[in-house]
Amino acid sequence: MSSDGSSVVLRSARCCSGSGVGAVFLVGVSPEPRHMALLEEESQEFGDVVLWDFGESHHNLSLKERCFLRWVGALLPALEICVSHRGLVSDGIFFFFPTFGRASRGAEMKLWDAVILIRILLLLLLIGGFFWLFPAVRIRLRRTPQGTPCPGPGPGPDPGPGPGAVELPDGTFTFRLDPAAFWAEFPQLQSYRCRELIPGDGVCTGPPGPPLLLLAVKSHPESSARRATARRTWARPGVLGGYRVRAVFLVGVSPEPRHMALLEEESQEFGDVVLWDIGESHHNLSLKERCFLRWVGAHCGQADFIFKGDDDEFVTPPALVSYLRQTPDASHVIHGNIQRHPPVMRTTKYRVSSALFPQDTYPDFPSGGGFLMPRSSVPALAAASERIPVFPLDDVYLGFLALAAGLRYRHDARFRVYGVKDELCLYGEAFLVHGVSLGRAEEVWRGLYTERRCNGTGPLPS
Repeated sequence: MSSDGSSVVLRSARCCSGSGVGAVFLVGVSPEPRHMALLEEESQEFGDVVLWDFGESHHNLSLKERCFLRWVGALLPALEICVSHRGLVSDGIFFFFPTFGRASRGAEMKLWDAVILIRILLLLLLIGGFFWLFPAVRIRLRRTPQGTPCPGPGPGPDPGPGPGAVELPDGTFTFRLDPAAFWAEFPQLQSYRCRELIPGDGVCTGPPGPPLLLLAVKSHPESSARRATARRTWARPGVLGGYRVRAVFLVGVSPEPRHMALLEEESQEFGDVVLWDIGESHHNLSLKERCFLRWVGAHCGQADFIFKGDDDEFVTPPALVSYLRQTPDASHVIHGNIQRHPPVMRTTKYRVSSALFPQDTYPDFPSGGGFLMPRSSVPALAAASERIPVFPLDDVYLGFLALAAGLRYRHDARFRVYGVKDELCLYGEAFLVHGVSLGRAEEVWRGLYTERRCNGTGPLPS
């Protein structure tokens, strides 16, 4: 055990035996037992793993650097050249350790060979560095949001732009997002790459017809009863007021096998589920946002408008369709209950640390309870998601994406994201009402569209 408390759990037994070129992989521990078991098998098979007993994190890379130097000194006294490389070119560190001390004539020749090899490597690095850095500079220039970053004070403390920081001015404030801070606090959000377990590639298929209004509903595997109620009421497919209405449920994985089995049955029966291999959690809702944008581009580019909401809502498609038909510029803006520069919370489940986002105010965003976006906004939002760090609150994340994409909003109070007085006809006037029980959703739908107890509620989907 070293003075800093770290100890080697697995040692490389064969990486430095014999002569020639060898490799060794430097690893910290993982909380996943299956990952550690696989690592043990790799070590036994290849003998090229060094494992220390500290966790994997952005900050602990410095511990790897320190422990690696000690490991080299203890186990590789005769090493002539060691090249240590970590990740991307911008993170790479190269060390060259020639043999020192007393040496025979043969050893001196080896040292001279090493010097020649070092010079060749340096020349190759200089040549290769040009080809690596030139496109990297071009990518960074392309990724600068809204042209040249705008200097000026942001809302609250001004952290100043850090290396690689993204600056987003909205005319009132300049918001700054530091990718390093996001990688340090939420590495899983930044590293996840969308992978579909149920692709939902048949949701938007069909012959040409009326424009498509897609109801994209965030759901949990265990919420089968909510999805069933939605399918019987507001999420039923059909044609309504000149629009084809279709629903899709956006789901992550559950550790409960029975929930996943029910979800698979639903998908086979209704064909309206998209499942990603991400666990369900509050912060992972932002990953659903990002992955959904990619999914729309790949599988549902023909959707003219997309409503995003939750499965604990009562949605009124007739009111949405009527609104779209009566709004001339509906395809030019994002519609919702717009939060104007809301304050950053440091407590409750919506808390965000000052290290992650030191400013006191967020940009405008539509409340995540429900909003409506046109097809034209999707490519711009998806492109922005490639350069903006994934924020751990999904509605705030969408606000940053929309700001980076240069999109505008239209506020309408009929997006009742905070609920409504429990009167039947008020449900018919709203685009959505958040936080409605399953039984009440059935009652309201029956009262509005079967018993027709309110005027002007519009037709049912046919």
